Amino acid sequence: MEGLDRKWSIWKKNDHFTISYLPVGKYTLYVKAINGIGIESNLIEMRFSINAPWYQSTAAYAVYILLAVLLVYLVVKINSIRLQHEKINLEYAVNAAVFTVEQQKEELLQQATQMELTNQELDKLSLVARQTDNAVVIMDAKGNYEWINEGFTRMYGYVFEELLHETSRNKIGRNSNLKISDLVSIWYGDKKPITYESLNCHREGYDLWVQTTLTPILDETGEVIRLIAIDANITKLKEAEMEIHKQHDEIQIQRDLALQQRDEIFQQKVEMTDSIRYAERIQKVVLSSQNDIEKLFPVSFVLNLPRDIVSGDFFWCHSEGGYHIVGVADCTGHGVPGAFMSLIGVSFLKEIVLTRGFFMPDQILNLLRDNVILSLQQTGKEGENKDGMDLSLITIDTKNKILYYSGANNPIYIINNKELTEHFPDKMPISIFRSVDRSFSLTSIPIKKNDRLYMFTDGFMDQFGGENEKKLKSGGFKKVLIEMQDQAFENQREYLYSFLKEWHSGIDQLDDILVVGLDLDSELNVK
Repeated sequence: MEGLDRKWSIWKKNDHFTISYLPVGKYTLYVKAINGIGIESNLIEMRFSINAPWYQSTAAYAVYILLAVLLVYLVVKINSIRLQHEKINLEYAVNAAVFTVEQQKEELLQQATQMELTNQELDKLSLVARQTDNAVVIMDAKGNYEWINEGFTRMYGYVFEELLHETSRNKIGRNSNLKISDLVSIWYGDKKPITYESLNCHREGYDLWVQTTLTPILDETGEVIRLIAIDANITKLKEAEMEIHKQHDEIQIQRDLALQQRDEIFQQKVEMTDSIRYAERIQKVVLSSQNDIEKLFPVSFVLNLPRDIVSGDFFWCHSEGGYHIVGVADCTGHGVPGAFMSLIGVSFLKEIVLTRGFFMPDQILNLLRDNVILSLQQTGKEGENKDGMDLSLITIDTKNKILYYSGANNPIYIINNKELTEHFPDKMPISIFRSVDRSFSLTSIPIKKNDRLYMFTDGFMDQFGGENEKKLKSGGFKKVLIEMQDQAFENQREYLYSFLKEWHSGIDQLDDILVVGLDLDSELNVK
């Protein structure tokens, strides 16, 4: 059947053909017959069509479409109304949700900020926990380990898993009889962290001194739920303390010995000082005094400032046959050595003047030098003792009013109406010298009205002081002598003393100081 199937059906003996269903459309049916001897008949065709039912007609479809459109319109309209209501409800819900989201967003931002700060703090704490050399431990209320930091492993050698199975390790200290509960009980007393020192043990067996700070953590009811312990290795500190104790014992022994030696030295110093004081009394008896020189020159002064108790500087005076003799000497050294030399010098001066009758300064100095060289057995060899003295020596002929001067390295100054005249010495000492065969020279000086004579050693000029802490030197000394001419002669000693005290304030005196001032005019009545 064309329109349904183009294949021929199989040959059948019945005279009918049944088709159960034909859709709407046009069809052509082709039919042939065959007789018993196999001869086929001519082809017969029959054309027919199947019309659609009324409900499938165009009008019906138009009605269907119209109904569908109407139905869609109604559905859309209903949905539109429903959607309007839902939109309104949704707007309320969205606004509420947005408000809630905004609140949650604000809270989340605050939480995020707080979390960031917390994370930063946690990072810092984590860094501290990892990098610190201290051992940090978190335990439960019974003292069971819950966490340790890397510092614990570095300090004790244990990792956390080993501690869980290590029952022999005393958490408080290897030699302690206390338990964690005992420390907690102590903590309950004043509610402050407990700090104690203990001797602990490393995993490999050697000892560690540890300072532990134990802090209990409480729950809301005030019960201890955790314990935080921080251990600091104080082994080196303990070793240092033990070394200090050991040194302290040694120092105590040395101190006792030092005290004993101090007492012995003090006793020796007392004995030595007593001896020097006795030597001072002897020196004062042997040497000339202020009273001695005032007998020769009523208007005069002596500024004598030994650096030590006894002095190597001395002056000597004598009067005989109309001659006044005055010498000012600076012996080698100061203190006891200088004092001995001063006694030798005075003894020789007395022998030369009083016994042998020499009065001229040059003769006295020549003989004094010979006696010093002879008595000290000086030969001029390299490295030999060259002790001696520098000396300025004057002899005043009171009748003829003439001053004779000789000097061994020591000059003299004469000031008249603020004009200073310096009389120079021979540049050689009273001791062995390369020019020992050369005699000392003699200077003859007529005494004039208003003449004031100053004899001195180098101690005043060599004293450090002033703003720059330098030596006063001869130029400064001359300036002081000239400036004090406005002072009455009897006040000049105090003037020099006050100046010197201010000059070297805070600086030790370096040498013996001796200055002798003589008002020649007042004694000799020069016109």
